[in-house]
Amino acid sequence: MDDRCRHAVFLPDLDLGGNTLELTGDEARHAVRVKRLQPGQRVAVLDGRGRRVVTEVVEATRTLSLRVLEDGH
Repeated sequence: MDDRCRHAVFLPDLDLGGNTLELTGDEARHAVRVKRLQPGQRVAVLDGRGRRVVTEVVEATRTLSLRVLEDGH
């Protein structure tokens, strides 16, 4: 995990078609309610196959909207 990221989330279908990612469902709910992620925080997104993307929280409501900062492949 990136030293600047205190949190990580799992997104098995990690597809970077643009510069934003959106988490929904249980993973988003856990990130917002349990981890209490807030806009501006950095989060590592992991796909379970060795790919890691550094992101920044843009919005944390029922979904978690993330802006991609670095693609670690």
